[in-house]
Amino acid sequence: MRVQLATLCLFLSTAHGQISRAFEKDYGKPTDGYSASAHISMTPEYSSDGQVCRARLYRKQLSKGMKPVSKALPLEELKGVLNQLIPPRLRGAIKDPFGVTDLGGREGWTTYSYENVSIVFAFSVNIDPKDWKGPFTFPIENPPPKQQSKPVLSSNSDFSLNDGIEVVMVTWTHRPCPTN
Repeated sequence: MRVQLATLCLFLSTAHGQISRAFEKDYGKPTDGYSASAHISMTPEYSSDGQVCRARLYRKQLSKGMKPVSKALPLEELKGVLNQLIPPRLRGAIKDPFGVTDLGGREGWTTYSYENVSIVFAFSVNIDPKDWKGPFTFPIENPPPKQQSKPVLSSNSDFSLNDGIEVVMVTWTHRPCPTN
């Protein structure tokens, strides 16, 4: 009887009283979170030399029990945060493919690649099946020949931002993040 009671007490204490070392063993070290603006939070990751190698931007949670009006990031705030985090002059030349959007399931993401950084905008996609009446044909055309020109330096208007962006992932090209 004593062995069963001791086992039960041990089980209850480990289930309800985990210590930080146990959490870190299971989930890794806690991440830093920053208030990037009034409605946007940022969670960075660091390379082995301590530089930021990746940063996620997402909508701040309101006080406990309250829900934000929208999951989408406010566009003007997002532009300001991006220009402060990675000023256009530091992004480097635009790389191909630039501004490519992928869809999968109910999600979409558009990737803007630069010489020094990559920016990915993620958003929800809700497609009504009634809108998809087939058959579909997708003509294949020969692409125009590539023009030899100097790379364009990034500017404030390189990418177009649309309503509905929920998460932004910024990855610095020359700063590899450690794998978990």
